[in-house]
Amino acid sequence: MRKGRIFTGTVYWFCTFLVFAFVLAGCPSSTGGGGETGYPTSPTDPAPNTNTLVAFGDSLTYGTGAGTGDAAKENSFTKYLSQHINLNVVNAGKHGDTTADAISRLSEVSGENPRIVLIEFGGNDYFQGGSTQDVISQAKGNYITMIETLKNKNRKIFLLKFYTQEWFQRIEDQTYTDSKTVWDNMYAEIVKQYPDVGLVENIWDGITSSHITDDYVHPNADGYIIMGTNIFNSIKPYLLEQGLVKNL
Repeated sequence: MRKGRIFTGTVYWFCTFLVFAFVLAGCPSSTGGGGETGYPTSPTDPAPNTNTLVAFGDSLTYGTGAGTGDAAKENSFTKYLSQHINLNVVNAGKHGDTTADAISRLSEVSGENPRIVLIEFGGNDYFQGGSTQDVISQAKGNYITMIETLKNKNRKIFLLKFYTQEWFQRIEDQTYTDSKTVWDNMYAEIVKQYPDVGLVENIWDGITSSHITDDYVHPNADGYIIMGTNIFNSIKPYLLEQGLVKNL
């Protein structure tokens, strides 16, 4: 009887050990379940982005001045980008939009699940309110809302300055220096807060009076080609790094 009890006890603990080992084997490891990296996949991780670039802006993005009707949009700077970047380029420009108006259209941009977003606003904020502290503060807040809404680890965002010193000079005469300074400071504060966001500062380089429409604000079709070239050259290092430059 004593040997039987020992044998029975041994079998009991052996079976218990097997059951315990089986349960452990069926449980997911805290370091597994994530493929070769060994890290679990978070349900909040963004899905891989589409091969799309969205140019999100106002009339300067739309192409006002480059033609009439649909011809304006077709001849914006996005035309040049589509010819040189290996991405589907979407022109999401809208005439008259301020940074506040842009907030209501963010779902259109995120719906494209873009790999790159170019954000160009501010001109209409300026025309409606000048370069006062209130205007700058509101524009900055709206830009931050755009960035916070659109940013993810698979997406690159670039901000495009809508002006140069000459742009303000054409419109303001003697007060252009002060306006440029306060807008420059706003953009500098934003990219300091978001170091992964790129800043394109030179979209008007090389655009002379012969490339400007009668409103002094928008380029003509030839001017938009130059603008597209400037934007492309500014973001080209990132495009090359990602293998997104077309072999022409």
